[in-house]
Amino acid sequence: MGSPTPAPAALLKALRQATTAAAATSAINHAVDYIVSTPSLAATQQLTFGLQSCASLHRSVLPADCVVVRLQQAAAICAAPTGKAEFLGFILLQQLFRSLEYSMDVSSERQLLLKVYNANRDVLPGFVAALTSGDGPLAHAEQALQVVAPVLKAALISETEQAERKAMVLDTLSRVAWHADSSEAVRTAVARILVQALELVPRSDWRSATYAMLVALAVDLLASFSIRDLEYVVLAAQIARLVLETTQWLLQQDVGVLALLQSLERLAAALPEALWRSEFLTSCGYFLAAKCSSPMEQQLMLRVLTHTLTFGREATRTKAASGRSVYVETLVLPLSSILSSHGSTVSKLLKLVTEIQTTARFTPLLQLEDVAASTETAAHAQSIVRLIGQEKTCEAWLASLFPAASDSTAATADDKWLALLIVALLSDDRPSLRDAAAGCLERQASNSPKFWSAGTTKMLVTSLVFLVSQQPAEESTKSVATQRRFAEWVASCLFSLATLAATTTDTMRIVLRLIDSMNSVAKMRAMALKLLFEVWRKESRVFPRLETMLLERNADDQDVDRHVVKVATIKALCEMEPEQGVEFISSIQSFLEDELGTVVAMAMDAIAALCAADCLDFY
Repeated sequence: MGSPTPAPAALLKALRQATTAAAATSAINHAVDYIVSTPSLAATQQLTFGLQSCASLHRSVLPADCVVVRLQQAAAICAAPTGKAEFLGFILLQQLFRSLEYSMDVSSERQLLLKVYNANRDVLPGFVAALTSGDGPLAHAEQALQVVAPVLKAALISETEQAERKAMVLDTLSRVAWHADSSEAVRTAVARILVQALELVPRSDWRSATYAMLVALAVDLLASFSIRDLEYVVLAAQIARLVLETTQWLLQQDVGVLALLQSLERLAAALPEALWRSEFLTSCGYFLAAKCSSPMEQQLMLRVLTHTLTFGREATRTKAASGRSVYVETLVLPLSSILSSHGSTVSKLLKLVTEIQTTARFTPLLQLEDVAASTETAAHAQSIVRLIGQEKTCEAWLASLFPAASDSTAATADDKWLALLIVALLSDDRPSLRDAAAGCLERQASNSPKFWSAGTTKMLVTSLVFLVSQQPAEESTKSVATQRRFAEWVASCLFSLATLAATTTDTMRIVLRLIDSMNSVAKMRAMALKLLFEVWRKESRVFPRLETMLLERNADDQDVDRHVVKVATIKALCEMEPEQGVEFISSIQSFLEDELGTVVAMAMDAIAALCAADCLDFY
């Protein structure tokens, strides 16, 4: 039979009476064996204090890590009762903190703590208590955080750790950070831990309240720094990207995201330079266009963009001579598509976008950040930014789209990315890209009229209306060729609008309003008539409007352009629909007496078309 286990009193006596290294080692080993086996918290604490005293008395002859090694063994094994595990975690971390006074290398201590935590999760409350205890390491908080950081991150990203314990970890980190409010180094260390944890939190935990708390604490810390250090900007950019991706996913799961978007707004207000990046703005544009349809969430995102673009405008003005490296054009489609819902706010944002565009030309960075995209949205945003930076490649890509007639619909259910990019390039200040995008949209309208979904079509229409409604910058140095090129671009956009108008009732209403506005401006009346005729070619139900406009008298007898377009429209009408064209026979007769030979010729062609269709009975 084995010898009976000594009672705690006998073990304590042996620890006190040990006079040699061998006796002390033996007493400590027996005490640890009892600690492992006993369920008594009181006995565990008494023996732990006893072995600490014994090791302290014999520290000159015992190994420096004698107590730490024994406590590690006990803490890793003793899972019940939980109070005992908590105590052992507390004592172990305190013992490690004492050793930091004599060593700057914390790598072994980090590994030891993580190993113990992975073996016994119940030590976590003890670790947390030791970190914030009155006689704890807050005087050396930065070094202490380096030791315990792996355990805290492991707890925050664990799918099995209790939510209460995660909240406890966050509370502890908050106390550590704000206790050392005079030390930005400590707050920076805490911010690093939080951001690293955010990068690793599993998707299954995104919907938890703890995740929102984690984001809020990280943002509050970064917002508290008085100095705009580069590291803070990088950390803030990471948080912004993660929050945007998380929010997008949660909305798809019908989970509330107000707290996350409020944190993102606070981050944008505190560190807007972190969000002033092409990839982030492109992702925001896609979020508004494809993933966020609720007004409150849209409003919060618009606030984020307001802070970011306001900063961007000032930054662009400061460095206007060297151009701008941030591409804001990807915001045109999403912003113009919600203009009717968020009037003044979106109008101000579109004005900011326009000001940034006109202040400095876009100059692609020679070398982009080579950061692996963690999500599909990030990958698309990075690809778009790379593509727009390569002008010739982008032109070739646009030229490859919609090459031949097809009745196919969009290749994927989500066509927002392509629409967002085409509209961005339509508003680009590089003429070659702008023209290529306009040509691409014209080919789509002709060759693949059913490509876009109804929702995307409406976005395209509202975006095109916004673009063609903008006044071009007045530049006395513009050549006639440049002005003609811009006019051709506007005409191309207008004819694309006419084709898209017939898709839905909403798009038809938008385009008809634009035509009415154009018809009220003398210089635009000819184009308004031509545009309405193009709409009629796709949707015959607008004929009453076309008829009314054709029968209108020219407000100015010198309006030759509108007069010629009117005759050409009636001629085309007679050729395409002679039964409707014959209603304008009296007008055609008057055209035969016109001073312009082209008008007379077109009138004769119209009569010939009516005769060929047996709509006239004279020879």
